Amino acid sequence: MVSCGESKEGTVLEGQFADYAGQAVHVLALENNQQIAVDSTQADGSGNFELVLPVTKPEFYQLRFSSGQQVGIVVNPNEDISMELASGKQFPHEIVSEGSAETATMFGFYAKCVEFEEQRNALVQEVQALGNPPTDQDKQRALVENINQIGKHYYDYVIQYANEQAGSPAAFASLSKLNAQRDFEVYETIVEKMKPAMAHNGYFKSLSQQVETLSKQVAAQKAKKEIQERLKPGNEAPEIVLNDPEGNPVALSSLRGNYVLIDFWASWCRPCRAENPNVVSMYKKYNKKGFEIYSVSLDRTKDAWTKAIADDGLTWTHVSDLKFWNSEGAKTYGVSSIPFTVLIDKEGKVLASNIRGNSLRSKLQEIFGF
Repeated sequence: MVSCGESKEGTVLEGQFADYAGQAVHVLALENNQQIAVDSTQADGSGNFELVLPVTKPEFYQLRFSSGQQVGIVVNPNEDISMELASGKQFPHEIVSEGSAETATMFGFYAKCVEFEEQRNALVQEVQALGNPPTDQDKQRALVENINQIGKHYYDYVIQYANEQAGSPAAFASLSKLNAQRDFEVYETIVEKMKPAMAHNGYFKSLSQQVETLSKQVAAQKAKKEIQERLKPGNEAPEIVLNDPEGNPVALSSLRGNYVLIDFWASWCRPCRAENPNVVSMYKKYNKKGFEIYSVSLDRTKDAWTKAIADDGLTWTHVSDLKFWNSEGAKTYGVSSIPFTVLIDKEGKVLASNIRGNSLRSKLQEIFGF
């Protein structure tokens, strides 16, 4: 007899999960960071199910049951998969899989992780059994040392697995055991090596976006650390060359031979404006003794900038490129909030950063002796 029913073509995923009888079973792809069903069915009374996946390229999907259990699988064209989870066995590390070597590799990874976790948990229970304070401190120290050793071996294993599988979707299994910020280089390696085969896959795209975002954060943190290092006392202050209100370029280094307060501010910054009378007072007191101020404005319009200079009686050197937070001077000094100041000596070396108010007044008294 010939069936007149519609037939599906693709990779067949067969499963027998004895304890999942009657549950809905879904294979999920990721599109625009939302999971969608590639195929769905319901397990029969014995936990048997079959899904057909229309794949033309290697894919990474999630297999999910209505009970909430979910695990990744790797599916290739013309590579049928069979999976079995006997009654009483644990999901997912005791799933037996055939047909997809990469899926089987992931389940092997999960099983090894459980071994480490069970060893560690057994030792933790022994430590807890000693009480607090412990009845045997030497034994406690030995147990804690063993726990730390297992933790290191566990972490080393995950890193090794991630690097070995980096070009395969099987590397996805390691991500739940890693920390994206701590292990950023591993994430980068996975994305770089997996991209040729998986650039089309939604889960890979999501991972790639995450790595791209982290890459920007890492670069920003690195730049911030470099700036903080530059602004340590004793280091030469980075050069700034910006235009004054008349459009003439003025270099910070042109004030060498004086103690200089580099002052980042703006007309729209209320704390800056509130601080200005104090700065004016100190400038009048010490200017003739060799104290100068190089004010870098984060204003957007010349009129607002020059009006604030006149209104507050700021009679020292002023520069700006009128780029708001994109000010080149602010970028050079890593300025993320204002007011922000840096005090430098006659040779242009940093004495102190973010110094103002009474702290600035005390420092100037120390320098000039009155």
